[in-house]
Amino acid sequence: PVFMFAINDITRLKHAEEELRAPNRALRAVSECGAALVRAVDETSLMTRVCEILVEDCGYTMAWIGLAEEDAARSVRPVAQFGDAGGFLAEVAMTWGESEPGQGATGRSIRTRQTQIGSLLNPDAPSMPWYEAARSRNLLSAIALPLLNGERCLGALTIYSSEPDFFDAPEAVLLEQLADDLVFGVVTLRERHARKQADEALCQSE
Repeated sequence: PVFMFAINDITRLKHAEEELRAPNRALRAVSECGAALVRAVDETSLMTRVCEILVEDCGYTMAWIGLAEEDAARSVRPVAQFGDAGGFLAEVAMTWGESEPGQGATGRSIRTRQTQIGSLLNPDAPSMPWYEAARSRNLLSAIALPLLNGERCLGALTIYSSEPDFFDAPEAVLLEQLADDLVFGVVTLRERHARKQADEALCQSE
């Protein structure tokens, strides 16, 4: 009947709108984070600003950046976040090792050096140690992007959504560009800081 056709048309229209919204959202993230790179004065404020843009301006639920530690536990140390009002990062110990805590999107992205998309609808998710903490905060899906500097993985940028199966391949490609830009900015700021320290040390020695 006509009524059923109308419902199907509305459903298709909503799907089409969402397919357009995803790349637009990611494009906005890339553009605004690029502007933040230009204005950045130190890496901590840059990483915090990137997380803020992703949540406040682009509509993701939460974003955080963790650095990969070379300790025995292969821990992931959070250095910037936005949207974590419920204390998710304080409750969950992230790692990038092969053990169970390292099987989330963040740990896998660092370990494999590849983008990882995760969902709480995954049949294996309920057995993970972070499942209840994520579910109680409505963090239903995530994308983790490795921060690659040549052969080294500095850590990961992880972005969450309150919608299940939220992230797809086209959006991931754009967010990977954002992650690459972020690494470039962090490395540039570190090199600038190192040069400044070298110049100050030289002045003191003279």
